[in-house]
Amino acid sequence: MPGSLVQFEVDDGLIHHFESRSVGIRAIDQQHAYFLDLYNELITQIHSADQPRIILSPFIAEVFSYTEYHFRTEESLMKTLKYPDLEQHRADHRDFYNRFDDLTGRLEQRQAELSELTYLIRSWITQHIDTYDKRFGLYYSTLKAGRR
Repeated sequence: MPGSLVQFEVDDGLIHHFESRSVGIRAIDQQHAYFLDLYNELITQIHSADQPRIILSPFIAEVFSYTEYHFRTEESLMKTLKYPDLEQHRADHRDFYNRFDDLTGRLEQRQAELSELTYLIRSWITQHIDTYDKRFGLYYSTLKAGRR
């Protein structure tokens, strides 16, 4: 199921054990899990490809589309909850989006390697969730506890 809480980090290149990266906001965790599903599907296609080249266009289009949706969701919730680090978080989102856009353009021109794409996505998923999103999760849980 897309968006299921899959497992995280094994040497096969796939991302496993996602539960340890939960930010405690169900909708956000489900969206993160869907990103992991996309990433894992890309890795699976790379490892199972009988030909030296796989078709990236559908994957790239889905990542662009889902990234916009996910970022809007997070940023809207942060704005509603008056999250004090919203602008820093938004800047990190823009940075990833711009790097992804640049890299996919270079891939289309054959000026980049597929490993750069998998590295960018994997490192962004793990680092962004572990820093920015977990901080927001803590802020959210603090607000939620204060409302009881």
